[in-house]
Amino acid sequence: MPRITNDIDFFDNPSKENVEKIKTALIEIFNDESINDIKPTDIEEYSVVRYVTPDGFYLDFIGKVGEMFQFSDIKKGIEWIEIENIKVPVCNVETLLELKEKSLRPIDQQDVIFLKEKLKRKRK
Repeated sequence: MPRITNDIDFFDNPSKENVEKIKTALIEIFNDESINDIKPTDIEEYSVVRYVTPDGFYLDFIGKVGEMFQFSDIKKGIEWIEIENIKVPVCNVETLLELKEKSLRPIDQQDVIFLKEKLKRKRK
C-alpha cells in the first residue's frame, strides 16, 4: 500500500542557470520572497535544498544522493506521465527502487517492498 508523504522530491540539474529557473517558477507559483534566499549554488553545494510552501508542504530539490547518484544518473531513468494534459518527467520504478535499496532509513525499506511488488506486477 502506498504511503502518504509530506514532500515531493525533485531531482534537478544543479547548474546555476537551472536553479534560477526553479526560483523563477517558485516565485510565480507561491509569490514568496523567501525564495530569493536560495542561492544559485545551493543545490550543487548542499545536494538537497528544501523549500517549505506557505501552506507547509515540503519541496526538496536534489542534485545528488550521496556519492552514488547524481542528477545525470537519475536522468537516465526518467519516464513521462501525463497529468491534466501536461507531460511530467518522473523517476521510473527501477531507478526509484535502486535509490531506495541503498538507503538505511526504515521508511525507505518499506518503500523497497512496495516497489518490488509493483515491479513484479509490471513485468507480468
